[in-house]
Amino acid sequence: RKGVRKVEKDEGPKELDMAHFTKQKPYFKPEGGTITVANSSTMNDGAAVVVLASEVRAKELGLPVLAELRAYGNIGVPKELMGEGAFKILPKLMDRAGMKLADVDYFEMNEAFAAVVGAGMKEFPELNVERLNQWGSGVSLGHPLGCTGVRQVVDMVYQLRKRGKSVGVTSRCVGGGMGSG
Repeated sequence: RKGVRKVEKDEGPKELDMAHFTKQKPYFKPEGGTITVANSSTMNDGAAVVVLASEVRAKELGLPVLAELRAYGNIGVPKELMGEGAFKILPKLMDRAGMKLADVDYFEMNEAFAAVVGAGMKEFPELNVERLNQWGSGVSLGHPLGCTGVRQVVDMVYQLRKRGKSVGVTSRCVGGGMGSG
């Protein structure tokens, strides 16, 4: 440890240079691929914490209850489709919660690659722009690996409050071939 370090500038968002943007080569599919460094998230430093407690214990401690966790889960997807884990997890989450996607008021889906959101919206029409990532996500905010999940939960809670709604889902692709939510 070298003492106190002061953060004076955020790592993102990155400056957009359209000439640089158009010259980027695809990452995963050299021929016909659409995912490039220009439409992918930056990997940022980050940390976050959230307190999980029963409603009874939170009230005993005088803490506000901001949300209720109904279901969580992880799935594996082929590494070639690793970004798709962010939306492929949704049926498992809905099954565990005893709900349908149409029951969800708001979604936070982290997308390390911009194409993930489009693919998710194509597969699940319930993921429409009015109910998804209203304050941005991985591509626009960066992808701080130590806090993305908590950032999503906090954004979701406050989006639900702003809308007067109550049911939200967060999901993300993690670990190069998993979906988590």
